[in-house]
This record gives sequence, structure tokens and C-alpha cells, in this order.
Amino acid sequence: MSPMAPVLALILFLALVWFVISPLFTPQLEPLVEDDDRESLQIRKRALYRQIKELEMDYEIGNLSPEDFQQARQDLKNEVAAIMTKLKGIRQA
Repeated sequence: MSPMAPVLALILFLALVWFVISPLFTPQLEPLVEDDDRESLQIRKRALYRQIKELEMDYEIGNLSPEDFQQARQDLKNEVAAIMTKLKGIRQA
């Protein structure tokens, strides 16, 4: 056994311990779906627009059937419309 083996084992052990406990010290992002403040709704709206663009690219590439594309696009558009309604309500309040 080489003299470096215990050092290497200790380094691997410490790396494993850090990998396991590091999520405890990482701040978690709050879900944006249930939050009704203006900034969160704007962020969610932009994310949905990106999803629509990605969906359109997937359809153009041929990864989606026309029916799946239309259904998914309509679902995303409905969600955007609901967010825009909430934003309008916030503006008028």
C-alpha cells in the first residue's frame, strides 16, 4: 500500500460528505406558479413564451405530431392568458 492511499481515501471521503450535505446549504428557489406578485408573474409569462418557441421548434423539426403540437400550444397560451389577466388585475388594483 502506497503512502498516498490514505490521503486519497480521505480526500474522496470528504468529497462524498460535501456532495451529500451541500444541498442543505444551498438556497432553494421558490415556486413561481402559486405566487401572485407582479415580478413572479412576469417571469412566469416570459418562461411560457420561451416554452412556446421551443415547442414550435420541436414541431418544425418533426418531434411532435400536429395534434400534440396544437394541444400543447393551446395549453401554454391558456396559461399565458391567465397570467395576463392576473397582471391586469394587479395593475388596476
